[in-house]
Amino acid sequence: MRLYKNNGFPSDYTTQMIRGDTLQKAMERQNWRRYQRTLKKTVTSRKRARWLEKYSPFFPWAMAIIFSLFFSFSGSSCRTGESHPVTSVDPVQVTPKQFLFSKNDIKTIFNQNTFINLQDKNFKFAVADKILHVETSLDMPLQHYLLDRIEEVKRMKLGKPRYIGIVAIDPETGRVLAMTSFDKEDSQSNRCLSSEFPAASLFKIVTASAAIESGALNPGSTLEYNGGKYTLYRSQLDDRKNRYTNRVTLKQSFAESINPIFGKIGANTLKKDLLLEYAEAFYFNHDINFELPLPQSSFEASDNPYERAELASGFNRRTQISPLHSALLSATILNHGKLLEPTIIDRITNEQGEVLYKNDVKLINKTLSEETSEALKYMMEATIKSGTAKKAFRGCKRDPVLSKLFIGGKTGSISNRQNDLKYDWFAGFAEEKNGSKKIAIAVIVAHEKYLGPRACNYAKLAMKTFFQNVYARTLPKTNKEDYRS
Repeated sequence: MRLYKNNGFPSDYTTQMIRGDTLQKAMERQNWRRYQRTLKKTVTSRKRARWLEKYSPFFPWAMAIIFSLFFSFSGSSCRTGESHPVTSVDPVQVTPKQFLFSKNDIKTIFNQNTFINLQDKNFKFAVADKILHVETSLDMPLQHYLLDRIEEVKRMKLGKPRYIGIVAIDPETGRVLAMTSFDKEDSQSNRCLSSEFPAASLFKIVTASAAIESGALNPGSTLEYNGGKYTLYRSQLDDRKNRYTNRVTLKQSFAESINPIFGKIGANTLKKDLLLEYAEAFYFNHDINFELPLPQSSFEASDNPYERAELASGFNRRTQISPLHSALLSATILNHGKLLEPTIIDRITNEQGEVLYKNDVKLINKTLSEETSEALKYMMEATIKSGTAKKAFRGCKRDPVLSKLFIGGKTGSISNRQNDLKYDWFAGFAEEKNGSKKIAIAVIVAHEKYLGPRACNYAKLAMKTFFQNVYARTLPKTNKEDYRS
């Protein structure tokens, strides 16, 4: 065995193997029990030295983490006006649970008006005696472009609408890329977050999803109706056939927004509970967690067949939705049936640079299967190619930007009870055919006596502008001018 230093033996024995005669001499000079105790202490000391040598490089990191945790938990809330120590933890490594503010906290700090028609991506905001630095998710080239369109609306003399709300979202993250609003009577009202607008035919997205997901129908199912496309009389719900009967597929009826078809689906195919189930799967009648106050979108199911026909086709004013929620409908279809929480704030820091809030991609609900969302995606494309949005999107194949995109959407229109407003909807999406960039957009325009630019037109311009800027950032400088029309 090998002897170690400071074990009570002469130094000339500490570096050599002790053989029998040497061990005997050592035993004669020292009590055997004392020798054993000394030897054990020596071995233990050597093991401790090896352990310290192995793990000592990690001691500074461990101490830093301990101090960081101590200060983060001992600090007081910034919202109470008390100081909060700055931690030494890298903000990227901090989990959402460690942030001072949650989304619910943010709602108590900001109101809808705080974010109305923002000109800058980032801004400062005073809370008590604290200055908060707010970094938004807005895509400023798109935001500025849409703000310019709002300024044009303000200068209109003929065809000026009462309301406009335009919201653009990144479908894969829920980040709001643009949010612009116009209210003829109240310049400080954010119409993008107002849930008082009738959903109209946008609700056909929900009805079609329920019919396909439940297995009752598929996009190629042949359906029949009598009378006009955009009316909904009780007689049109009868299952009668004559020489005037029209036959269309579910895909065609969705693209052309044929009310009698969707009325019959609601009255005869989808019962009350199923229609309600899918409306709530898209988060009607539920709070959507957002950094700003967002009233619920409303849907009330009915046992009455004709009322259910009105609901399924969107031929009613009781079903209401906000532009932000409408953008989420399209985003869900493009995002393989996954409904994500929307967010407009990337992060909030204090004056010391401490991260108080950071957004996070969060799934609200797995609303549809991938198969159903894919079917809806191509039905929404048919709206653009051969349906109610065909006129607005005419010429896309020749456009240097729009020709590179897969575009889908759903239109909707309905008048208010006083018949002095016509609500004009578009909810849709665009994604690169040979790329990964995507955008979901919703537009509401409330026309008065004279019709101005339609919701479809605003959506088309927003899509083109967004991808035009994407291509301008990625193309060589010599080619950028081709995409700046």
